[in-house]
Amino acid sequence: MVIAPSLKGDGTVIEFGAFKSALRSWIDTCLDNGAMLGFADPLLSAFTADGSKTFRFGADDSATEAEALARDQPWPTVEAVALVIARAAGQALEMIPHADGAQVAEVVIAETSANTAIWRIEGTR
Repeated sequence: MVIAPSLKGDGTVIEFGAFKSALRSWIDTCLDNGAMLGFADPLLSAFTADGSKTFRFGADDSATEAEALARDQPWPTVEAVALVIARAAGQALEMIPHADGAQVAEVVIAETSANTAIWRIEGTR
């Protein structure tokens, strides 16, 4: 969810087609068809040794630009994934024309049909 205190002149907060495209591109590039592992995971070296696509949570100074969004999260819990996607969405938002003060306010991740994690900025419901 993206919110803003007021709308742009065209009556929108953001062009959601462009926003969704940018965020989906990030997810496809960084997370899709890959493994999300904690930097301390003993399986990490096996995954990286054979060239498998990995996204490292809690990575040190060797973190890629994308992994830096997860540097403070040691493990890829569904809650941590929601936070990282919120950060990536914030970066995507900045690249697209948007209403003044627009910000990513909520990310919902369904782990299973019964388990959902919601990340929200403070002060939203």
